[in-house]
Amino acid sequence: MDTKTLIGLLLGSSVIGGVISGLIAQGAPWWREKLANDKAAAFSALRLALMLEEFVGDCAGTYGDFDNYRSSRGSAGELPSGLPKLQDYPADIAWQALGTALTTKVLHFRVARSDAGAMITADAEFADQWDHSQLIAETAVKLGLQALGAAQTLRKELKLAPAHATPDHSTEDYLTRSLARIAERKAKQAAQSHDDI
Repeated sequence: MDTKTLIGLLLGSSVIGGVISGLIAQGAPWWREKLANDKAAAFSALRLALMLEEFVGDCAGTYGDFDNYRSSRGSAGELPSGLPKLQDYPADIAWQALGTALTTKVLHFRVARSDAGAMITADAEFADQWDHSQLIAETAVKLGLQALGAAQTLRKELKLAPAHATPDHSTEDYLTRSLARIAERKAKQAAQSHDDI
């Protein structure tokens, strides 16, 4: 190997080494920031999922009390007077780390809950107590399933463990079956009112 070739190899390896060293120096802070963002997103997603799941449980309880009241003809359960409350989201949620799609889903649910509350308030002026309570109970079931969908999306996207190990006898199963029973009752009532005409 002659001197020119040796100098060329040394310069080439020095340049390559410099480039690699520069990439590592620039990439290390980016990698640390990414790890911190991923950790903040996962923690925020878990907190939000748990809050939404608590709301889901409250919705199931609202419908359960109404269904007990209905099926026992007033000797058990109670008529709901309002939708369950959704806690305020914590101020320190890392919304940017969660990303636009997840943030939109979670914040849109808060809007859906607010809109449903406004509808319930408006209905209170015109409906009788039974119809109003029935609307609250049915709306609670629908909102519960919507909140559960948002919580499940948070858990799935951030690779968090599901809330229930088995889907049988879960709140989701209860709300899904309740929504199906509501639809069946409404169909029977519609058929009866049509037959009465």
